[in-house]
Amino acid sequence: MPGGRSYVTIQATVAMRKLLAATGLLAGTAVLGIDFVACTVGVSGEGSSPGDASLDVGADVHLSDAGPPSDSGGDAALDASDAGAQMSSCSEQNCGGACCGGTCMPRACGPCDAGPYFCLFHKNGANGYCTSDCSGCHPDDAAAGVECFTCASGTPVGSCAESANDCPQDLQAGACPCPDNDAGECPGATQVCTSVNGHSVCLTP
Repeated sequence: MPGGRSYVTIQATVAMRKLLAATGLLAGTAVLGIDFVACTVGVSGEGSSPGDASLDVGADVHLSDAGPPSDSGGDAALDASDAGAQMSSCSEQNCGGACCGGTCMPRACGPCDAGPYFCLFHKNGANGYCTSDCSGCHPDDAAAGVECFTCASGTPVGSCAESANDCPQDLQAGACPCPDNDAGECPGATQVCTSVNGHSVCLTP
């Protein structure tokens, strides 16, 4: 019978490989790149030191290296949020109506906290901003300090004009009515109620 330490080691290795093959573990160790080193047993029956028996996992195998999947959707959401924040600042370049603070709204400034009067950015333009005092309205350096109102839509809408003649002068032009001949019915604090073409209307003096 062959003897010696090497023969016993070979026999133990073969037996262990058969056991692993039967349980399906041998294939798994090959896939993972694990090099199985059999425990060596001396002729005397004494086992080798614990350091002689090991599972050597290759340095190239790092299951944690993959890391969590990238969250590109979250980045896109942040970008969209940043873009929305930039667009929240209203200006003549991005608002075709009236800027009510940082919000773009229709030219009717009545609901705006910044003020009920619409002031043009430019004299011949169509967009502008809402203000509480027409004395500060200067489109293209032109003083538009007169407060006008029109009721063409059924609701008083204030605007800034260069002169009282630019304000509606009768009902057909959009002037607000004052049916009881009372200036208190007029939307403008300085407006007067007078008869124009048989109708009582609010005019800016």
